[in-house]
Amino acid sequence: MSTETDEVSSVGAPLGNNNAVGNSGGGAPIGNSNAIGNAGGGAPEGNTNRKSHGVHCSLEKIDERAEGATAEFIDELEETIRKRATVDPDELAREIPLRLIRHKRAIRDIQRRGWMLDDGSVNPMIATSRRILNRIFEDLQEIGVLSDSWGGDISHISQWREFIADGSESGQIE
Repeated sequence: MSTETDEVSSVGAPLGNNNAVGNSGGGAPIGNSNAIGNAGGGAPEGNTNRKSHGVHCSLEKIDERAEGATAEFIDELEETIRKRATVDPDELAREIPLRLIRHKRAIRDIQRRGWMLDDGSVNPMIATSRRILNRIFEDLQEIGVLSDSWGGDISHISQWREFIADGSESGQIE
């Protein structure tokens, strides 16, 4: 905790820290060759990690790239959420369908790679999938689309389509 008499530096390590003594700054230590051949700016050529599932793609990019039936699904679900919400859903009405697309991508990755990976570890996408779906349900409850007592399962796309179809006539899901 600092006191009024402590000197304050706006840049660098705390006063008295000697960790960088002898470091000229401006790069890795002499003899470090970890970055040789790396032009910087991204993953090495041929790396397809980002393309493997698309779960971590921004919501904005998911929205921009959606077309056809996917874009229609997003629009319909947004409209249904707006109709059913008991409080103003603001951006959540659009974000929830986009997060559902993320969830679907996570499920596809789990189906493709399995619950257990080749190294014997649990597929981390399982936790990601649960976290995404829990957030969706929390947000739907927050805006009054789902009541706290609602125990239904709309974790699959076909059930979300039923949710949308029912949305034109009904209010809050009990």
